[in-house]
Amino acid sequence: MTPPQAAWQRESLINDLGLWAGMLRRRWLVIAVTCALVVLSTVICAAAWPWKYESVAKFLVRNARLDLVVDPNDKNQGAYRDSIPEEVINSEIELIRSRNILDRVVQKAQLDSADPDVDPRVAREQAIGGLARALNVGVIRKTNLIRVAYRARNPEQAAAVLRRLSDEYLSMHLTMHSTPGTYAFFQQQTDHLRAELEQAEKELAALAGHQNLIAPADQRKEALEAGTTIERDLVAVEAEIREQTTRELTAARALQATDPRVTTTKRRLPNQGSVQSAHTMIAELQNKRTELLTKFNADDRLVKEVDEQIANTQAALTNATVIVATEEATDINPTWQKLQIERADAALQLAGLRSRAERLRTQMGAYRSRAVTLAEATPGYETLARRVSDAREQYMTYARKAEEARLADALDQQKISNVVLAEAPVPALASTRPPLVLVLIVGGMAGLFLGLIAALLSEWLGEGFLPNRRMRPAFARAATPAVDGEAWTRSEP
Repeated sequence: MTPPQAAWQRESLINDLGLWAGMLRRRWLVIAVTCALVVLSTVICAAAWPWKYESVAKFLVRNARLDLVVDPNDKNQGAYRDSIPEEVINSEIELIRSRNILDRVVQKAQLDSADPDVDPRVAREQAIGGLARALNVGVIRKTNLIRVAYRARNPEQAAAVLRRLSDEYLSMHLTMHSTPGTYAFFQQQTDHLRAELEQAEKELAALAGHQNLIAPADQRKEALEAGTTIERDLVAVEAEIREQTTRELTAARALQATDPRVTTTKRRLPNQGSVQSAHTMIAELQNKRTELLTKFNADDRLVKEVDEQIANTQAALTNATVIVATEEATDINPTWQKLQIERADAALQLAGLRSRAERLRTQMGAYRSRAVTLAEATPGYETLARRVSDAREQYMTYARKAEEARLADALDQQKISNVVLAEAPVPALASTRPPLVLVLIVGGMAGLFLGLIAALLSEWLGEGFLPNRRMRPAFARAATPAVDGEAWTRSEP
């Protein structure tokens, strides 16, 4: 900004201030009268304003209990909030302002019975509108408290209206957040599901008892495993049977080619008994011949007979001396005996193995038949088991839901909710009329403002002052720069 322009603006500002000061000197009486009238009117209005008493009630929104979720799904548990959302508090505020609650309060507090000449319905609507306008409902900043204020000319009436409002609001809150008939519904469903569960359990028990089923899949697996094990044992036993059969046949053939007895000892013995007997007879015969010779001659017949006997005996002695006796001893052939034992042992082993193989075949057939039976019974058993499991799960779910509903009904009966009356309304001891100092300050400021407006209007109407350019503020005037080197000038009327 150039110095000529700044000087011109200072001069213009000084001239404008002078104009405003002159206007105030000329119209001071108008300003004073107007200000006094406004202040007096304000004081009169404040004095004539009816006395009202304000009663206050406060409600605390909390998380005292869960909201019951009416849902057969067991995963949907009661909704619990860590903090109170703003939407919840706003919903409670709108519930307090709802027409139903206001209507009940008007009826119970008899706010619509003032004028008997007015239509009751009209009076009721007017009372509801007046109560809605007189109520001041809002949330206390940074808290979960809802503040409800009501003003009335009678402090007892203000407190009574708020008490009615508190009772109706708490009852309506319980009604809005409760689910009537939920417990009866869940209890009915629980009884129905209990009957279905018992029926399914009976059918499953009957099938399990008839087929001897406990866990068909595991039993079938065990039966197959046992059948496979027995089959392996049967294969091993049949191989051993073949081995024992070969062993028995081999032992039988060996027995046929083996003598049952063998010579164990063999001795050559002379005929000692015959030799001794012959010597004895020869001695006797010679003695007899000697005795006969005493009686007879050598050529006598008796003596010759004795000589002949001696000769015969001598010949027999010679023969006995030449003949040798052979003595042999025999016993059971050990090889034959061993083969016999081996054959008997093989026969016994074979008989036992055949009996065992037959038993294994029977067991294997039984296990295979059991596996087939289990395979046929498994689908029906699993269907019944799933039915029992589903019925039990549904029964437990509805039983828990019924218990939750019963608990919710008990809490409703005890009037335990998430909203409590934190501060009960009491009759106010002081009115809500503004203090006189505040009335005077407000009236003075309003009077001064209206006095200035009246002075400006009088100037406008009396002297045509405002259309004059001199009343324009200095900052509103347009300063045009010099053209072609001309200096700054001020334009006068």
